[in-house]
Amino acid sequence: MIEVERATEADLARLTELSEVSLRDPWSRNALAQELRLPEARLLVGRTGDGEVVGYVAVRRIVDELHVLSLAVDPGWRRLGVGKKLPGHAIEAESGVRRVHLEARAEDPTAAAFYRALGFVSVARRPAYYPGSQDALSMTRPA
Repeated sequence: MIEVERATEADLARLTELSEVSLRDPWSRNALAQELRLPEARLLVGRTGDGEVVGYVAVRRIVDELHVLSLAVDPGWRRLGVGKKLPGHAIEAESGVRRVHLEARAEDPTAAAFYRALGFVSVARRPAYYPGSQDALSMTRPA
């Protein structure tokens, strides 16, 4: 059973590790720490019953929209529902949100398919959005 809760400073080392093993462009410890301090940001973790952090999602709220900035899941916990549960919980926790947005690498059809399964649709292609001039798919869904 995975419980979703807000991340704390004590989680930063694990979040940095998850970012490094999960993302092509990992977030630094400093970037993750900044998310903890921003009032419009939410950094949520998926925690096992024994306290192990197995995933995180970083989101920011702007008025009535939520932007998913980063999602990382421990490789050993993938395809077990953690990746679906984290953004779902973030969306449900933000009352009054109308739309949710994110960017996914256009060159990563697995990521795009994952987000489509969560109800996101591609609305635009953002050229050279990622380092290395890789394009992004801008995706959105109702909250």
